[in-house]
Parts: sequence; structure tokens; C-alpha cells
Amino acid sequence: MKTIILLALFTNLFASEGKVRNGGDISTRNILFAANNLSQYIDICLSSNSCIEDDKKDNLRQIKEVIIPSNIIFVAKPTNPDFFVIDGLEKIAITSNIPGSKIYINLKKINSMSIADATSLLIHEFGHHLGLKNHDSLDQLGVKVALNAVKSYTIYNLLGTKRFTPQLYYSKNLNPSLYILNNNNFINISNKISKLNLCHQNTVMSTYTIVNIFQSTLGSHDGIHLTLPLGIWLRIKCTNRIGETLRYFLQNNIDLVFNMDTETPVYID
Repeated sequence: MKTIILLALFTNLFASEGKVRNGGDISTRNILFAANNLSQYIDICLSSNSCIEDDKKDNLRQIKEVIIPSNIIFVAKPTNPDFFVIDGLEKIAITSNIPGSKIYINLKKINSMSIADATSLLIHEFGHHLGLKNHDSLDQLGVKVALNAVKSYTIYNLLGTKRFTPQLYYSKNLNPSLYILNNNNFINISNKISKLNLCHQNTVMSTYTIVNIFQSTLGSHDGIHLTLPLGIWLRIKCTNRIGETLRYFLQNNIDLVFNMDTETPVYID
């Protein structure tokens, strides 16, 4: 059983989270990716008995309410050279203490920023929107959320070509998120798993988890498309017509197909 995913091939190289070339592009992607998943990372922390102290949990719940990814602005060369300077130090980011304020990110300061780094940074900045001003406290809060978030996902490096090595991001929860991380872009392909016909006849898949993903062989190309074959191990639950739950542990195959020339997705369902 196999499903095909056609994506665009971008030309920059990155090897692992936080270890990249063209760091500005990858870092901006990781910041936007973290922003779009920040509520989930906060929930992971709140559900843990060891992430943060009880008296800090209300702060995290309030931060969830003020997250607006579209308010993140990346600045390369501000008109005012001291735009990011506070107390004589050039900052990675600045914002105000008002919910809904823009968060300005200093592109000069974010080379090789990982998703975990970005998570910590954004907890800090959105924390300011609550009127919190203690930088050390916000730093600690951000680091704790990020450390717990890292445990909740896996990033898998695919073997593409010398100029192109995409990554897969998948979470470890029920009905997990599955993303292609592709240079300065991220593409959610989670629905590809949920649409696979994995259950027996007259049963419907209710939940699934990704146990492992691996690249079964080296990629192949025809000069136009690059194909990366993957194996994926899943633990699934299927429900029949009378409500009984059936459990399976199985492997499925997915071909990731990339266009080698364009910078736009060829086909994404």
C-alpha cells in the first residue's frame, strides 16, 4: 500500500535541527513553525507534573490566549540602527507589554535557531504581552516549555541529494502531526496518514500513533522528480460497526516525490 506526495524541491542544504546553512531562512521557518505549534507545546508542559511550578501554569494558560503568529515581523535592516538596542545591548527580539502587539525579530541574530530555541524565544516574547517584565523568569519559563516540547516530537533527516536534504517532523501523540520541513517552508502532510486505508473491511480507524519513520532506500530521480521512499511503522486502533476496538501494529510505505526545478508545490492533497 503506497501513497504519493508531490512537493517542491528547494535548493538550500540543512542537516539537522539548529545546524544549517542559510541560517536566516531556516531560522525564520523554525520561528513560524514554533509559533503555529506553540499552543500544543504549552499544553504538553501543562499536562506534565515536572515541567513548571503550579504558580506558573496560569501564566502559560494566559500566553496561549495571546499567541498571534501573524504578528511576528522579521526585520533585516531597520531604518533606525538602534531599533533592537535596549540598555546598550542588541536584542534578538523586541515587543511591547500589550496583547496583540507586533513581535519584531532581528534577522542578524537568529542564525541556526532550532525549533526548541524558537519555542523558548516566543514564550518569552508573548509573556511580555501579559505585562510580565522579569526577563530571567520569562527565560526560565521558555526553556522549560521548550525542553518538554523537544521530548514530544522527532525530526528525521532524509537522504536526498547533495544540495537538498529535507526533514520530516512528527509528533508522538495520538493522531500526530506530520510535516515536511523544507528549507524556508513547512508543509503539513498529516492527512496523508489519516486517509490511508489501514483498517480491515467494515472498520474505521479511530486513532493512530507513529512509532518510527525510516528511509528504506536512497532516493531516485528522473531529472524532473526526486522520489524518497519511506517506511512508516504505525500503531492503530480500528472500530467496527458494533463499537469493538481492534488494535494493529503495521508498516506502510510512503513515497515523497519532489519537483527538482520549481519552488512551488506540484501537488498536495
